[in-house]
Amino acid sequence: MIPLTLRLTVVDDTASASPESVHAALGTLAHIAAWETRPRPTLAVLGEITGLGSAAATVHREIGERVARHRIDRLVTVGGPHAELISETAHRGGAKDVTHLPDREHLFTLLRENVPFTCVALFTGQRDLGLGDVARALRAVV
Repeated sequence: MIPLTLRLTVVDDTASASPESVHAALGTLAHIAAWETRPRPTLAVLGEITGLGSAAATVHREIGERVARHRIDRLVTVGGPHAELISETAHRGGAKDVTHLPDREHLFTLLRENVPFTCVALFTGQRDLGLGDVARALRAVV
């Protein structure tokens, strides 16, 4: 019998979200996973970014493209139509495991039923979405 080792790493980048910080966080997530001796799956939980005005659709599409380019294993977006646009764009770009949820309560339910105990998980998005609460709760489980 091989002992199970819980290797969950939670990166909580929910203090504030900007297009630049989300792009950097996705790059960091891919970098962490790539440099491990025994690579672990990656999970990105992304919320929409507010206050972008007319650039909002373009910015969220670029984030979805970056998710696909970094080959993030699992993407969960949370929020309204711009978060859904991230999911749609990532899926069109080749991301295989993509889920869009309307709010953090649905995210709690999803992760409670399918906690990825051996992954590197990134949480980023506007503070008012409450994704930081979910990240802290997930960290407390392990």
